[in-house]
Amino acid sequence: MRNQITGGGGHARGPRVVVLTGEGERRSLPLVSSVTIGHDADACDLVVATAGVARRHARLIPLDDGVAVRDLRTRLGTFRNGRRLVSPERLEDGDVITVGDVELRYDASSRPRPRPRHRPPSAEQAVEGPAPARDAGAPDTVAPGAG
Repeated sequence: MRNQITGGGGHARGPRVVVLTGEGERRSLPLVSSVTIGHDADACDLVVATAGVARRHARLIPLDDGVAVRDLRTRLGTFRNGRRLVSPERLEDGDVITVGDVELRYDASSRPRPRPRHRPPSAEQAVEGPAPARDAGAPDTVAPGAG
């Protein structure tokens, strides 16, 4: 039976899993909310229609500071880095989750970085000093198509 994997393909920023299969298929799935993995298209966000995958097999759960993986009490189990899960576990960047014969790699590096509170001066400003003060009576100008 050929692996069939559906779901994902989004380009949102943030943590994600990359689906890897023996057939070279790759699909990226952003983890913006809980993701249920299994072979039931009506009950799962990431459908893996292959041997060894339960109807509802595992769940990826975003946390405030990362993502956890949980096996949904399947007979064949869910594995993290080759070790069978016995309880939910927090994922580390690069961890491999195995469901049936499909591997998912957790990518935390896509997580958006916080913006700095202030913008550091440009090289010109650092050398020349701050820009001249604007006339308080002058109107603000916005370039066409901006803002």
